[in-house]
Amino acid sequence: MLVFPLLILALLALRITLPVTLPIASMIDWLNDRRLRACACGMQCARCGDVLGAGSLPASDAAHRSALVAMGRQYPGSLVHVVRRARGQCTRCGAAYRWDQRRRTLTLIDDAPASLAATQ
Repeated sequence: MLVFPLLILALLALRITLPVTLPIASMIDWLNDRRLRACACGMQCARCGDVLGAGSLPASDAAHRSALVAMGRQYPGSLVHVVRRARGQCTRCGAAYRWDQRRRTLTLIDDAPASLAATQ
């Protein structure tokens, strides 16, 4: 009996605060992407020594998309929960890197061999 009024209040509070919280959330996301790009541009690969650069982020996105397509082909018509592990990838050797938001660093994913890093 009390659930319906609480639900109405929660929806009203969401509608009132959305014009404030949505720009703040998008600004935080933009800052995080900017920090990730700055870190990738100034970091050397731990395996080959090449600078990761801004091209490592789209390479990681492409590898993630191809892994999702392969997963969709392997399990057609199924719902699969996929956790993205790699946020950066070396364009020379394919080493995958994880983004540590707290430390604002890219760390090498040790358990992924260089040949399998493209599928992460």
